[in-house]
Amino acid sequence: MRQRLRRTRWPDAIDGAAWEYGIDVDVLRPIVDYWAQSFDFDAQQRRLNAFHHYRANGIHFIHEADDVRRFFLRADALQQERLQRDVGRHSA
Repeated sequence: MRQRLRRTRWPDAIDGAAWEYGIDVDVLRPIVDYWAQSFDFDAQQRRLNAFHHYRANGIHFIHEADDVRRFFLRADALQQERLQRDVGRHSA
């Protein structure tokens, strides 16, 4: 995954288009850089594997009690804060 992210072929930015055609490349580059350099894929997989997984009618899903869900929502919020901090540091 990291190698694929590092090999991303970036399109040229369209002058004045901003977000009209999708995410701004200048915003996306530091996010992809974070995923390629710092994101801990194994830790995220361990977190997901800690849930009870189910399959019904060919649909895979996770169902957990509210207290567990609140814990992981807070952990995700902290992860997002860390990502924003890292992206800001990389783009400066």
